[in-house]
Amino acid sequence: RETYPGTPVSFTDLSTGAPSSWDWDFLPDGVPGNSSAQNPSGVTFPDAVPSAKSITLEACNAAGCDNTTQFITVLPPEPDVASVTVDPSPALACQPVTFQAQGVTGQPPLSFSWRVLDPGTTAVATGGGAATFVWNTGPSDTTGIQYTGEVTVTNASGVDVATSAPWTLQGLPALPSAGTFQATYPGAPAPTSSTTVSFSANVAGATEWNWDFGEGAGYQGWTSDPGTGPTPTHTFVAEGIYEVRVQVRNCLEAERESAALTLSVGTSVEVFGDGFESGNLSSWSAVIGDG
Repeated sequence: RETYPGTPVSFTDLSTGAPSSWDWDFLPDGVPGNSSAQNPSGVTFPDAVPSAKSITLEACNAAGCDNTTQFITVLPPEPDVASVTVDPSPALACQPVTFQAQGVTGQPPLSFSWRVLDPGTTAVATGGGAATFVWNTGPSDTTGIQYTGEVTVTNASGVDVATSAPWTLQGLPALPSAGTFQATYPGAPAPTSSTTVSFSANVAGATEWNWDFGEGAGYQGWTSDPGTGPTPTHTFVAEGIYEVRVQVRNCLEAERESAALTLSVGTSVEVFGDGFESGNLSSWSAVIGDG
């Protein structure tokens, strides 16, 4: 339970035994100092030195009274930022880089201002409005040098600044030629009995992916998500044989299309033949997959 100086606080009675009267004590720092309401609201600690404040409730019914004491912590109103994290680090050119302010405290409302600084402390990207900032790196951003992310948090009581550890923006390797790479899946090239398949296309230099799962709908649309982009999971609407392709690109090079991956999804294969047992002709069958 935490609050800030001057922020109204509501309290809720959780007593059992059907009490009929209540005596709340917020002294010495609470305003008001006492209340007989079951669930008082609007209690503030306006001039209190930030610390833990004791709150006592005595509830009574026809059989007697009982009391309990709990604590609420009044935090310093000044903004404070513990650290700034960066993901990914290092990052590749053309990738989105996410900065996150960690351990932020301070009396609301808080404002956030972000800068991405090069080694000479020149701002190469700016933003604000939230505890998270995304820098969409592009072809004009210098690679092979270290950057830092800086956040400034402000409220009516002051300002605090935090920076990330230095991290490197790395250059991209060249994309492979069209048709020289291919998607894959667990167990490839064997058929899969499930209609839900996890694919992967970990192509060096790719920062965007566009998948065609061979069901006739064509390419699904470009994504730059570094997680699901190269490793999507797709559920086919029916069993069958499909040709799966993926296009890749980055902000420096045009798209390249993979070779087709032929995939047998949820199909069964039956093999029939003749066998001899003790000189007698018999028939046999074997079922592979979902037969």
